[in-house]
Amino acid sequence: MRTRPIAFWPMARLGSSARNVKTQETYLLARITARIIHRHAEIEMSARRKPDRTAPMFRLFDMLGPSAAIRALDDALRGSGVHPLLVPEPVKLTVIRLNTREDGPRNQDVAFAEASQLLAYCMLGHEQFATSNSSQDADRIDTRVEAALDDGDTLDAKLILLALHAGLIAPEIADRIDLDDV
Repeated sequence: MRTRPIAFWPMARLGSSARNVKTQETYLLARITARIIHRHAEIEMSARRKPDRTAPMFRLFDMLGPSAAIRALDDALRGSGVHPLLVPEPVKLTVIRLNTREDGPRNQDVAFAEASQLLAYCMLGHEQFATSNSSQDADRIDTRVEAALDDGDTLDAKLILLALHAGLIAPEIADRIDLDDV
């Protein structure tokens, strides 16, 4: 009794559409390529859309739950007018790390509130931030942005650059940044 090699078992299901090995390999390659392209088109999303939660991806935060710092930052983002799902996890982790490096043992809730307000201002722009918060808060954050752009190496400047590099920044805020100085 002669058995087929293991490499040909999936091709046995192809039936009469594939006559020889070369045709079978071409047929399988075309099917695999079509699946990859189709899956890539499903996963691809714009910067302003919510993340695709149906994508088959292993997420550690979904399995273990978010840390207390991420939950605190999510609450601060909600308070600033930005839904936490609009901010990617790596950006949140970077905000947490920058705050712990710069501020040390300072009150975490206050630090996250200030950072999330600046991040929300960079994401929404002046008018939308003023409508979701207040015009006084928008003016205060605007002066923080101006001071950060003038000083250069502050926590606020690093948060603005983070929003810029993550693609989360509003066009009106991005136009104010002089990339030659950065």
